[in-house]
Amino acid sequence: MDESEKLLKTIDNLLQKSPEVEQSWYHSGMEGWFKNTTAYESLMTEILSVVTYIYGFGHPNSQRVINAYNQESLKGLKIVKGILEGTRNNIENGLIAEITENITINIKTDFLNSAQEFIKINEKDPAAVLGCVVLEDSLKKLAKKNKIEGVQNKEMSVVANLLLSKK
Repeated sequence: MDESEKLLKTIDNLLQKSPEVEQSWYHSGMEGWFKNTTAYESLMTEILSVVTYIYGFGHPNSQRVINAYNQESLKGLKIVKGILEGTRNNIENGLIAEITENITINIKTDFLNSAQEFIKINEKDPAAVLGCVVLEDSLKKLAKKNKIEGVQNKEMSVVANLLLSKK
C-alpha cells in the first residue's frame, strides 16, 4: 500500500466517524455543545494530525482546520469534514503529489540537520549513516522516476550503477 492509499484509507476512516459526532451535537437555543466530547476531541485530534501531515502546519488548510476546531460547533465540524473530503479528492486526482514530495524533502532536511549536529559534537559515524540514508532514498526515488524497476531492496551502489548505466 503506497502513501496515497494509506492517506485515503485514513481519511475514509475519519469521515466514517464524523456522523456519530455530528449526531451528538446539542443546541439549547443559547449555546451548543457536543454531548460526546471524547469522540469530538478524538476525531478533531486525528483530523488535525492528518491534515498537518499532508499539508504542513503553516498551510492554509491546516490553519482552517484549527480555526474550525476552535469554534467548537457543528458548523466547525462540517467545515473540517469538507476540508477532509476536498483533500481526499485532491489525493485521488493526483493533486497532492507535490505536497508528498515536500514532506519527503522536510524529512530529509531534518536528517541532514541531525547529521550536522552530530558532526559538531564529533560523532562522525551517526552523521555518515544519516547522510547515507538520505542519499540512498534519493537515488531510489530517482531510479523509480527513470522507470528502473526492482531497486527498492538493492544496495545503494547497485542503484547508483543502474542509474549511471541508463545514460
